[in-house]
This record gives sequence, C-alpha cells and structure tokens, in this order.
Amino acid sequence: MPTITQLPAHVVSLIAAGEIAERPGSIIKELVENSLDAGATQIEIILEQAGLEKITVADNGRGMRSDDLPLSVLNHATSKIAEAKDLDTIRSFGFRGEALASIAKVSNLTIISRHTDHDTPYTYIHATKETLPSKQGMAVGTVVEIKDLFSRLPARKKFLNKPNSELRYTLDVIAKIALANPTIAFTVHHNNKQVLHFPLHQSLTDRFLQITDWELEKHIIPLEFTNEIVSISGIITHPTYTKTHTHDQWLFINNSPVQHTALHRTVKL
Repeated sequence: MPTITQLPAHVVSLIAAGEIAERPGSIIKELVENSLDAGATQIEIILEQAGLEKITVADNGRGMRSDDLPLSVLNHATSKIAEAKDLDTIRSFGFRGEALASIAKVSNLTIISRHTDHDTPYTYIHATKETLPSKQGMAVGTVVEIKDLFSRLPARKKFLNKPNSELRYTLDVIAKIALANPTIAFTVHHNNKQVLHFPLHQSLTDRFLQITDWELEKHIIPLEFTNEIVSISGIITHPTYTKTHTHDQWLFINNSPVQHTALHRTVKL
C-alpha cells in the first residue's frame, strides 16, 4: 500500500495555480478585474492563438510603484485588505493576492507599470526577479504580458480546448465584465485583428444592445428600483419577446457576474 506523504510546497503551489489560472479566459478575467480595481477607464486585451501563446492586458489605471512590482506576484500579497475586519467592507473585485502569483507559476510573466506619482515606468521580469527602469516611455498604467501559458504545467494544457473555443469563452467573459461596467472602454485584438470594442462612457442600454442585438431596442424595458436596502437596475425584454432558456440572462451583484439558479428562475418567471 502507498504511504501517505505530504506534498512538497512547490507541487502544492502548482496545483493551486492550475485551479486559479485554469484557462486563458480565467486569467484574463483576473487581470481585467485588477485593472478595474486600479481605476482604469480603458482596458486593452491582446491575444495570440486565443491566449495560448501570448496574453497582454494593458490599462490606464493608477499603476504600481517599482517596489510593489515584485511584491505583486507573492502569494497572498495584496493592497486591498490589511486585517480581518477589512473582509466585512470589501469593495474590490479581488482581494486575496492570488491571481498574479498563480499566473507567474504557470507562465513567463512580465509586468510594466508606471505609477501616477512617477515619471518613469518600471519593468518586472518574473523569470529573473529583476525590476528595472523601462527604456520605453508609457502613460500612467500597467501592462501585464504572459507568454508560454502552462509551459510548467503541461497536464493542464492538455485539457484546454482548441483556440477557437478558448477565444469564444474569453470573449464571453469580457462581454460580461463590459456589460457590468458600461462606462469603461474595452478593446480586444486577436492575432493582430480587432475582434471586440466597447467605447468609453456607453450607456447600459447601448452596451446591452451591442452585446445582444441592436434590433432588440424596441423590445426592451429599462428597470430601476431603489430602497433603503438594495438598488436594482437593468434591462428586461417585453413579455411578448421571450426565450425558453436562460442563456441570455446576465445577473450582476456589485458589478460582478454571478450564477444563481434561484435568481435566474425568479427573473425568468
């Protein structure tokens, strides 16, 4: 019989990283949410082979200081909470400090960032653990570049879908985030071709129609409700325009997409 032994720390960290950085779409979701937490109003995603070869996420958020760059890839290193009581007042998308750390374990990661207080951008290369002043200038913000995804975890790579399927999944992820944040601009390029663009300061209605179908405009009803407990806003279609499934139903809580069977059924009814 095999003897029970505790796994080495580096194996445990790879397993955890594979669960968080599951596929290109899940990685992009984490990076885009980091950009939103940094106050970005424009986010650009550049993909090669659906992200299997290269992922770049660039934003115009507040950026990171040079001494924060190497800290950003450490496990449970975060600027979003500091003590237990902060868990009761979370207003950010991510707070555990796991995303960049996990991504760095399963890819070749480079971060270029210019903080709002600095004139000089800095580059952090995870492979060499170097933080250097960047030779090229850039506006305030952050660029995260990921190459050779799952090169250190080939078993995970075997379970990925073909590039077209992974791209569809990623575009769906971005569309949901874009719908929850209609005032933010999102642009996606794939293999040097623009495949998605949501302009800055769109209304919720226009963003919804761009994602679904502009022909739906005559069938939609804006929804607004506020009391002392909750605020609800959104768009529903007129009862004369219905579907038998809930695939085109999107629910968000605090701007985050959620899947909740009971809520979906309630809205459908």
